[in-house]
Order: sequence, then C-alpha cells, then structure tokens
Amino acid sequence: MQTQQQEPVTITTLLSNSVTLPSGEVIQQVTITEPGIYVEKETGDAWRMEATTPFALSKQSSEPIELVKVSNDPHLPNSQLRLLAAQADLEVNF
Repeated sequence: MQTQQQEPVTITTLLSNSVTLPSGEVIQQVTITEPGIYVEKETGDAWRMEATTPFALSKQSSEPIELVKVSNDPHLPNSQLRLLAAQADLEVNF
C-alpha cells in the first residue's frame, strides 16, 4: 500500500487586525490569501480554506487571532493534520 506524500509547507503565521465598531465592540479580522489548513493558536481550532481568492475571517474578541498554516491541502485527514500540528508545537481541539 502506497502512502500519499504530503508536500512540504512553510509554516506561516497570520495575525489579526483589530477593528472597533461604533458600538464599541472589537472585531478581529484575518485575511487568508491561500488555500490550506490553518490552526488557531489560542483555541486549537482548525480552519479549512478551499478558496483561492482572499477570504476574511472575523471574530468578535478583544484578543488577537493568530492562525498558523500547517498544510496546503484543505482536504487532509484529521489524523495527518494532528501530526503536522504537533510538529509545529500546536495544541489541537479537533
């Protein structure tokens, strides 16, 4: 049985920008420009992005969002994703 080779990925970290709404609420926004799987450092949640056009994520929070891209393949099975996240010293929540 052949195993599929995962292409190497350069670990990329994206940081959010804070936007304060007129109501005083703070929104964190991150723009993702490449497909792949990103793990949120604070929560360990995985974000799978298939879009090839820029995509903005917004989260109502006063704390910044830090996403780490761990794979170029948005369809990677969770078992392999957990391994890649562990290699990047990320805790996971999936």
